[in-house]
Amino acid sequence: MTTMYVNTELVALAWLSEFMSQGMYATQLPEDNTTWAANGFVVVNAIGGASNIYVPVLSPIVGFDCFAVSRTSNKAPWGKANNLAETIRNQCYKVKPHRVAAIGSFPAARLLSAYCISEPIRIRDTTGYARYTMHVTLNWAPITL
Repeated sequence: MTTMYVNTELVALAWLSEFMSQGMYATQLPEDNTTWAANGFVVVNAIGGASNIYVPVLSPIVGFDCFAVSRTSNKAPWGKANNLAETIRNQCYKVKPHRVAAIGSFPAARLLSAYCISEPIRIRDTTGYARYTMHVTLNWAPITL
């Protein structure tokens, strides 16, 4: 029987679930923006980092892309997208070591710390969406049974 371990994206999603409403985050932006236009949306991507060769702790860099769209105006709602990014940044300052919930059939993990390695950065593109991106290091360890 194969033992399944949680991965960085699942840990990041579990952490977001502690302070964001369900349906406001995932690993891909939904094509239908009517489902998230009211509150905005956060896309999670594991983009790098390293594990510790002596202790079973991972320290990956996680990208958080915060999107907002207006259904009634041609102007991108930059404030709404920035508020999502600032919410994540604020939560980094509050993390204390704790167990994050399991996702699906994967076991839970222990989140040790979270810290920003970049400020939220405004990304300008032609989609009409407001988008801020930021990078956070999540230090976590799998909980093995």
